[in-house]
Formats: sequence, C-alpha cells, structure tokens
Amino acid sequence: MRKLKKAFRFIARIDNFNRIIVFVSMCLFIVMPSLYLYYTSDTNFSINITMPSLFMLGLVIGNGLLVLYRPLRSTWCYFLLLIIALPFIVYGYGFSEIELNINHDAIFYITLVYCILGFIVNIVFLIYYMRRKGKNDFDEKTNNDSVYDFLTGEKNNKSISNKLKELPNNDSLTLSIIKRNKFSRLTRIVSFVIIYIVLLVYLFISKNKIGKYSNQFSIIILFGVLCLPITLVSSLLYPLDFKYIYYFNSFLVLVLGIIAGGYYDIKISFLVISTIIVGISFIVTLIVEGRTWTGDRPD
Repeated sequence: MRKLKKAFRFIARIDNFNRIIVFVSMCLFIVMPSLYLYYTSDTNFSINITMPSLFMLGLVIGNGLLVLYRPLRSTWCYFLLLIIALPFIVYGYGFSEIELNINHDAIFYITLVYCILGFIVNIVFLIYYMRRKGKNDFDEKTNNDSVYDFLTGEKNNKSISNKLKELPNNDSLTLSIIKRNKFSRLTRIVSFVIIYIVLLVYLFISKNKIGKYSNQFSIIILFGVLCLPITLVSSLLYPLDFKYIYYFNSFLVLVLGIIAGGYYDIKISFLVISTIIVGISFIVTLIVEGRTWTGDRPD
C-alpha cells in the first residue's frame, strides 16, 4: 500500500504527469501521418498528403521532445500549438488520394479533445505558478551575453572596462545599458520581426498567386503568423523553457514553407534569408549559453 501511494505521488507530480500525457500524445498522434507517408509512392504522391504528414510529425516529435526535457512550464504551449495546427492540417489533407480504412473525423475530434484537456490542466497550473514567479525565471542563464562582452573573454573584459572608465568622456550609463541587455535575447527579437514581416508578405503573395488559403503553402505560413508570436513572448518570459521551442518552430515553418513554395513555383529567396538570420540568432544563443555548459558562471 505504501509503495502504491509513493508511486501515485510520483506520477501526480506535475512534471511527471506532463511527461506522461505528452509521451502518450506523441505515440498516438504520429500514427496517422506515418501511415500516409508509408503508403505514399511515386504513383500516388501528392503534396496534400506529404506536407500535412510532415507538418504533424514535426510539430509532435520536435515540440514533444523539447517539452519532455522541460515539462513544467512548456506543456501548455505544446498542446496549444497542436490545437491551432490541427484544423489546418486536417483541412489540408487529401484523404481521397490514398484510401486507408481510417475514421478521420473520430481521430480528429479525439485528438482535439485530448489536446484541449491537456492545455486546460497546464494553463491552470501556469496561472498558479506565475503568481509565485521569481526574478530568476527571466534569466537567460548565459555567459558574457551582451554586445559589449560577446566576443571577448572575462579577463580581457575587466581590463578593457577599467580602461574605458578612465577615459575623460566616458558615458558609464550607456555602457551599463549595453552590458545589461542580453545579446541573445536581442537577436531573437530581431529574427522574429524579420520572420513575421516575411510571412505576412508571403501570405499576401500566396493569396494573389495561388488563390484560396487552403493550399499547403498558405497553411504553413498562417500557422507561423499565429503561433510564432506565442513562442517568442513565452521565450522572453521563460527563456530556459521556450527559447529552443521558438527556434524549432521558426525553422519548421521556414523549411516547410521553402518546400511548399518551391512546389507552387513561388520565389522563396526571402524565406531562405530568414532561415539564415534565424540560424545566426540560434548560433549566438548556443555560444553564450554553451559557455555555462563548460563551467562558466551565468551573468
């Protein structure tokens, strides 16, 4: 009896409970897109099958693995992204192009209800947790993470700082502001602004060139327009939990947009440039956070 109580307490912990429901959802949600990809061949290939399948697999596996690592505050976002994406994915599927003995409506509603329940449980916990939010939750946990410190070592920084303070027209306030603002956070915001403008432009282009928003390119772009602001704001509030979720979903939207844009003969040069910019921001984050992985103290 005591062992059962211990096991129940272990499972009832919110982080372990979240890992269980996310893992179960990953096992369930990858079945249908995997089946469609398995039965796709050269003779029945269709973007209306492959793109929704890749989209669903990317969302579930990528976000799921990131949430399994840090499930305490990010699980609500995993389920919310799926809730937003599911209507787009199901609406964009070409079910008639590959005949499988699957009740698509039942799967859609079961998946949607499961995600809604998971989201409600975790949003209630998040509201409760935010009341107890501490200053450390905003920390990026990075080292030498400012425009001033990014490319130099700690000892050099101290000596340079002392020399700058001795200059006759030294503006200590400006220097303090520069050192206080996180370089990785700034690059994340800049990358988002660029991506968002590009996505809005391509949304307008797709409407004029392809027509309705039910095509696979517009579905991907619309998802990015709706969901990337959520991941960015979350990454500013809880950087350790959400900044890699932001980067993953940005790359997912851009890469799938490049694939779909090529299929519809849309010029994808700005999507490629946006991908490079996000990649640079991602590398900056890896550098300044990677210093703490090797033993340096966070700023």
